[in-house]
Amino acid sequence: MDVTLPNGQVINGVPDGTTKAQLAQKLKANGMDVPQEWLPQSAPVQQDFAPDAPTRLERAGRGVQDVIDRISQMVIAGGEKLGRYPGPVQVKGAPPAQSLGDIATAQMNDERAQYDKGYKPSATYQTTDSEGKPIDKTKIDWMRGMGAAGTMAPLALIPGGQTALARAGMGAVAGGAGGLLQYDPTNTATGTAKNVALGAGTGAILSPVLGFAGDKLAQSAQWLTGKIRGALASKAPSGIVNEIPDIASLPPEAQQNLIKEAQDQISKTGTLNAEQLARKANLIAQGMTPTKSMVTRSPADWTLERNLQKLSQSPDEQLSGVGQTLTGIYQANDKALASKLQSLQSNLPKGSAEEQGMTVMKSLDDLAKASQKQVSKLYDKVRETQGDNLASDARSLFSVLDDLKDSPVADPVTQAATRRLTRLGMLDSEGNLTSKTLTVKEAEGLRQFINQQPNVFGKSQIIKAIDNDVLSGAGADAFKGARSAAAERFNMLDNPATQKALNTYGELMQGKTAQNFIKSQIINAPSQDVQTLVKTMNSDPASAQAIDALKSGLMQHLESKAINQNSGQFSGAAFNKEVQNLGTKLDIILGTPDANNVRNLAKAAIDATYSPPYSAVNNSNTAPMLLSLTQKARAIPGVPLIVNENIEKLAAQNGYRSQLNDALSAKAADIPAGMSPYLFNLLKSANMSTAPLSGAIVNGVGNQSNDNRKRKN
Repeated sequence: MDVTLPNGQVINGVPDGTTKAQLAQKLKANGMDVPQEWLPQSAPVQQDFAPDAPTRLERAGRGVQDVIDRISQMVIAGGEKLGRYPGPVQVKGAPPAQSLGDIATAQMNDERAQYDKGYKPSATYQTTDSEGKPIDKTKIDWMRGMGAAGTMAPLALIPGGQTALARAGMGAVAGGAGGLLQYDPTNTATGTAKNVALGAGTGAILSPVLGFAGDKLAQSAQWLTGKIRGALASKAPSGIVNEIPDIASLPPEAQQNLIKEAQDQISKTGTLNAEQLARKANLIAQGMTPTKSMVTRSPADWTLERNLQKLSQSPDEQLSGVGQTLTGIYQANDKALASKLQSLQSNLPKGSAEEQGMTVMKSLDDLAKASQKQVSKLYDKVRETQGDNLASDARSLFSVLDDLKDSPVADPVTQAATRRLTRLGMLDSEGNLTSKTLTVKEAEGLRQFINQQPNVFGKSQIIKAIDNDVLSGAGADAFKGARSAAAERFNMLDNPATQKALNTYGELMQGKTAQNFIKSQIINAPSQDVQTLVKTMNSDPASAQAIDALKSGLMQHLESKAINQNSGQFSGAAFNKEVQNLGTKLDIILGTPDANNVRNLAKAAIDATYSPPYSAVNNSNTAPMLLSLTQKARAIPGVPLIVNENIEKLAAQNGYRSQLNDALSAKAADIPAGMSPYLFNLLKSANMSTAPLSGAIVNGVGNQSNDNRKRKN
């Protein structure tokens, strides 16, 4: 049909049934004028207010609000499940039966839409789709994502290991938690699950990468710090020897090698490991071959090295050779320790510890006899001057005996003295003094009798009282010089330690069985008693041989504790324990220089033979264990994962040989450069940013996906 427009223009071929509105649209599409009345009438479109583009701070704040909104969603959802909120409610202008969570989400979506009106125009760019058609896209709002990431920062405290697998697991957990906190505009379980999955996947990938990067960054920073400090630090040999005095005791070549090692440490780290280098110097000084674990005393180094030594039992010759090398070093070190211990006795008299003890006791007995002779000379002089008739009325002796009645410990000697005085007629049946006096000979006999009594409290007082009575009766002033000389010799022996040794020797002379002198009166005796005994012996030049015998007996005792007589194996633990138990007695008997030599030997023995705390050496020595070591050789750092059996065996041999070389290097561990621990840990813990970064990615990607989804609809 034909249609005539109001302006007179005729349109031919218009299909029947076409309405004016349809015709108007067709004409408008062809650029023709259309009667206004033919167009469909609609309500005027209200122009929305377009806000200004948000600042960076506002964009970050929007990210913080996203996390807060998500937490609000979860709190409301939890409250609904617990029945804390009413069921679906009717809201004016909204569909019926909406839950509180849906209502809150709708309000949050409105707020987000208002934000988007300001951000989207400035962040939208045009590109093409897969078919080449132009489309608009919105850039990811990274500032908004980082705002959300900062809010999720506490998730970085989720603990994790240092291996790639452990870091990936930690990253997945932290990233999943970050995804859970990503705002979901649909407020559905499906949307939440997608966010969690995206966050977990992102975290699992990011965490190992960031962790490795953090480790390398921290190591590089520490290396650079050490190099700078090393360049500024002094490497003068004299300064190194002052800090590690043990180096001075080494032969010239060993000194140079250890000083060079110390200088290398200073160059690398700006400092040196004085403790470990001193340990190495002491091991070398004792004639030993140190290994790395002996120098570092690290539980990990010790465990690796001792388990490596067990390969000596492997049927594979190459692997067995690795273990036998270490076994040979350990055996040689045991012999070096034993040889050093024996060299400390080279100038001492030979013989058993019991024989050395007899020498000491005989020397003390000789000293006692010499002292008694000195006293006898005094009595002889009194006898020559005054005669043998009138000597003592025993008044001083009687007074001392009366004073000692209240001391039960003195009973043996006081009762012996009382019996002898009664027999001599000096005391009556009631214990009172008579008018009889003692001759010089009788007084000297009484003195000798008391001197033979047990060494208990009161004995020395009684002997001195007898001497006082004799000299008083004869005129003390006339014998002042002789009396002083006799008292000085007597006082040297007037101590419990010396008297005990004399008693022991007396029992041996009487055919009785006495205790082992070295063990009972030196090893197990109080330090004060030993000091008194040695002082007594040193007071007499004739006791020099006895002093050497005492040293020899002590060293033989230490040797018996340190060396297994059947295997020849040296026990550093047993030797060091005995040295520690002796304490200052070692210095009293040997003198401080020789005592320190023994202590240094004990330190080396511990370092070379005793496991450090928390080492985990496999002590089973079983064939399955050795087989396991061979099969797991691929786990050795630097050994690739190879499936061919022969090549794998070769890799195992090379790996173990490399570990052996590391052990034989005996290098002291470098002390990390003294950079700020806070800075070092901050650099090293880059992987801890996984959770916040994962959250930021989920936030940004999620917002962009929502925007694109809206645009398609």
